[in-house]
Amino acid sequence: MPITVTARLSLPLIAAVALAGCSTSGSPSKSAGQRISDRDSAISDRGKAWNEGQRDQSDGQKLVKRSTDRLADGEKDLRDAQAAMEKAQAKIATAQSDRMRGETLVSSGSAKMQQAEADYSAIRIGPPAIAPN
Repeated sequence: MPITVTARLSLPLIAAVALAGCSTSGSPSKSAGQRISDRDSAISDRGKAWNEGQRDQSDGQKLVKRSTDRLADGEKDLRDAQAAMEKAQAKIATAQSDRMRGETLVSSGSAKMQQAEADYSAIRIGPPAIAPN
């Protein structure tokens, strides 16, 4: 009988030792709370990544809008500058034309003045307009 009692007690003891050996030999199995916590952490990481993506998208849209506005402003500035350049070129052309016309008038006026002086000298040399008494 002592053998039977020992055999009966040894079976549960062997099973307990075997289970204890299994539970300590590998990684310990996680409790439900630990698994939920791990899953929550993984979900939280995805949420952070999504938020970062949303922030990048928003920043990108703002940058696209700002650069589109600046592009439009730059193109307007270029058009205005081209118009100002054309206006300045027209002023230069008018000024050059006026200068040439002015130089022609100066030359023509000088010639007329010289002719008038020559004519006046000829009149002075000639007989007096009133006979002397």
